[in-house]
Amino acid sequence: MTTLQATIRPAWGADQTSLGRIDPQLAQQAYGRKAARLLNQGRAWVADVNGAPVGYALTSQDFFTRPLVEMIFVAERYRRQGLGLALLMRCETAHQDDRMFVTIKVSDAPMQGLLAKAGFQGSGIVYNLSPDDPELVYVKLRAPPLTFVKYQPPA
Repeated sequence: MTTLQATIRPAWGADQTSLGRIDPQLAQQAYGRKAARLLNQGRAWVADVNGAPVGYALTSQDFFTRPLVEMIFVAERYRRQGLGLALLMRCETAHQDDRMFVTIKVSDAPMQGLLAKAGFQGSGIVYNLSPDDPELVYVKLRAPPLTFVKYQPPA
């Protein structure tokens, strides 16, 4: 078995066309506009294999002013090879907040598994966004930063 060699790099507005080739959802007008906004703000990453995009992640600060992973997508052929986890970890390292949120549909079992593997925990549920498929809210809490106290020898 060969190991997949991928590069996770920042994504920009110019990437939207190539990302649209792997994810048809980007052709939807509302989603495409949102993706363009996040790409142009530098809140996105691309997974490249042999120089071609095979996945991406979009983030925002739109969840009650907290970091939110808006979307993680990996092309079918490259799934279950660690790219989703790598993209998710990249999203985590790109913010300074003490927590990061992700929302997913109840029906998205693969993403639930990925979030569990990445250390996210359930935080809530939102009904009535999609008929018969509530949105689950997950959070990953960061450990508090270390505080150093100046050593003072005993008197």
